Amino acid sequence: MTYPGLNLFPGSATFPMGSAAGEPVGGVQILIEFGTAFSNVWTDVSQWFDSSQDITVQYGRTSEYAAPTTAALSFILDNTDGRFTPDRQLLQDNATTHPYYPNVELRKRVQVNYTTAVSSYSLFTGFIKGWVPIVDPNGGFKTRVSAATREDKLSNTPLLTPAQQETLTDSPVAFWPLNDLSASTIAVDSIGANNLSVVSNGPGGAITFAQAGVSASEDTACNFAPASLVGGYCLAQPSAKFPSAAATSTTPIGYGVECWFQTSVLPGVSGYNMWSLASVPSAGSLPNYDEIGMASDGSVSFSAGGSAVNAPSNYCDGAWHYVYAEHLQTASTTTINLYIDGALVGTTSCLASSYVGGSCFVVGSLYSTGNPKYIFDGSMALVAVYSNTTGTALLSPTRVATHYKAALGFVGDTTGQRVARYLSYGGVTSSQYNIDTCVGIVGPYATSGQSVMQACQAMADTEGGGSCIYQTPDGNMRFTSRNFQIPGAPVLTFDAAADLDGPSFTPTKDDSDVVNQSTATQAAGSGTGASYTAKNTDSIALYGLIGDQVTSYATTMQDVINLAQSHIAAGWHPVRDTHAKRSKGRLQSVTLDVYTSQTAGLYDLLSSVQIGSRIRIVNLPSHFPTSQIDVIVEGWTVNVNVDKFSIAWVTSSADNPARMVWSDPSYGRWGPDPGSMTTALASASTSTVVVTTAGSSPTFSTAAGDYPLYIQVGEEVIELPTAPSGASSPQTFTGALRGQKGTVAAPQSAASPVNLWPSPTWTL
Repeated sequence: MTYPGLNLFPGSATFPMGSAAGEPVGGVQILIEFGTAFSNVWTDVSQWFDSSQDITVQYGRTSEYAAPTTAALSFILDNTDGRFTPDRQLLQDNATTHPYYPNVELRKRVQVNYTTAVSSYSLFTGFIKGWVPIVDPNGGFKTRVSAATREDKLSNTPLLTPAQQETLTDSPVAFWPLNDLSASTIAVDSIGANNLSVVSNGPGGAITFAQAGVSASEDTACNFAPASLVGGYCLAQPSAKFPSAAATSTTPIGYGVECWFQTSVLPGVSGYNMWSLASVPSAGSLPNYDEIGMASDGSVSFSAGGSAVNAPSNYCDGAWHYVYAEHLQTASTTTINLYIDGALVGTTSCLASSYVGGSCFVVGSLYSTGNPKYIFDGSMALVAVYSNTTGTALLSPTRVATHYKAALGFVGDTTGQRVARYLSYGGVTSSQYNIDTCVGIVGPYATSGQSVMQACQAMADTEGGGSCIYQTPDGNMRFTSRNFQIPGAPVLTFDAAADLDGPSFTPTKDDSDVVNQSTATQAAGSGTGASYTAKNTDSIALYGLIGDQVTSYATTMQDVINLAQSHIAAGWHPVRDTHAKRSKGRLQSVTLDVYTSQTAGLYDLLSSVQIGSRIRIVNLPSHFPTSQIDVIVEGWTVNVNVDKFSIAWVTSSADNPARMVWSDPSYGRWGPDPGSMTTALASASTSTVVVTTAGSSPTFSTAAGDYPLYIQVGEEVIELPTAPSGASSPQTFTGALRGQKGTVAAPQSAASPVNLWPSPTWTL
């Protein structure tokens, strides 16, 4: 059943916007997905919205260094007939069948949209967290609906280790991480009932769980320490059930086994076995063995069906190695493949085999009439079995390589690539996220016990520069890079006098934008674990110490240093740039009621604003130090009813300090130090500017194409329309335009610091 949508907007005859193309024409819709999640079958419940109350949407964070909170939605529906009461089968008359039963439930998707003549836009997409029936004191029954975005679910989705996550992605039929407690007598199958028991054969030896695993992995390992090749312990299934279907020699069947191993003890002439599978070539005959083994020279081989694939290198080197062996049997051909450390080392054909449903699988030994021999001497971890009944490949070469990289911590990922992995572990598909091309290169991150959102936020902290992870109003996850907030054209410009809601227009000067000491620590798994502290001593002397700390998972210490420096509010030269050490005035919040605004097309422009967007306010009141200001949006609250469409943005300073492009880890502190005024600008009308640079500071370009260029002296922005007359210091600029970008032209004294003002095309 569909409804036309509640028209919360005034008619065009009384609507105060100038552009008809931007006026809302379809009203606001409240849609609920009562059926299967992500089926996109929506029911419009707009006609039951209680228009005397607000639809309220809250998004964002308090500053660029804070993590966004989960976005929230609330509204009230008329529930006179009981259709929005959970668990009712009939409506209030106790006769009419409930139209939504049993789907007035938690976690149902909800969406709030509005439509203009140009397009439709989402204000919120999320999941219902509560249906609260309420009695209206004025009479009648209502239901308050509250909802949250996907971050709420992802914040409650715990992660396993990367190796376990990637293994489970490919649906093994059995998986023994071998990370059991030290006193365990079984190795638990983490996805089923195929637990392996500790089996002894002969005197002596030991088997010990909870030992050190792959160096970059969080997973522990199991150590096998036999007294001899036939005296020690292995792991086997007491019920002798291999997790695979039975098959004859003409039946298509495929299986693959993967594991990590480490040993520094060369086996004797007979060799070791890391695992074995008993196969039965014909009824009543003795079993043959499919097996992975290590020979006396340290080489590794996979044997099956009378053939073998050998990896000739010496893997008895004390290092951890990954092995994946695959047996693919179709009606006409049988092939075995062997991968070592993520790469294919060999493939060959072999004889077909018959497998019974009770074939015995052993880890750390060879199956021999129910008893182990050729017992492995070393450590093993992360054993998994894959199986199918088609005889086709189970893991692609790409997936094999991914499994190998996972246990090594995916070293070399960008922060964006790592976030994509974490989101996929939380069930977010590639069509449901939008990730920038990121800069930070990261090492391992300990995901075990962390939620998806915690892991993603750690990557945002590492990326730096205001990077952010959150869900956008359309329901997709968004990860912005450190370059998202670089200087550029604003996505939205409006007039302070004509558009802003005066009572909520809050200019402020406080210390929330001041960080004058920042310590960044490199995570131990990503490097040395060293720390770097950046300071602005002038700012500390002026305000006292205002510091913060951040952990970086970047692989280079230079990137860690950059991160600490980027957190310091005064990003310029800490000694010479006297104006940069001071906190600047800013707009703490900006409130706009689109109903009463005078700027055309605002409804359409609102959809382009997201966390990190630059917006510009012009025509500021005369008591402000400048007539225009740019701000960065950090969050917003929307309130909609029949009388208003109000949006209040929480903002931070856009160019205070200046935001530069931080794209090259070989650079340290952001921004050059062009120099100082050679002579005073005696009056506000002086148009000749002479700048002296010294030491290692670069001189200004003499290329005509680099101009116009903007500089900042004190609080004034000055445009240099043409190149200087010479290439060496001091350099003279003529025809300078004073008091640009909304600043006020004022006399400037000699020796005043000169800085480049942020430019959309300035990159390091």
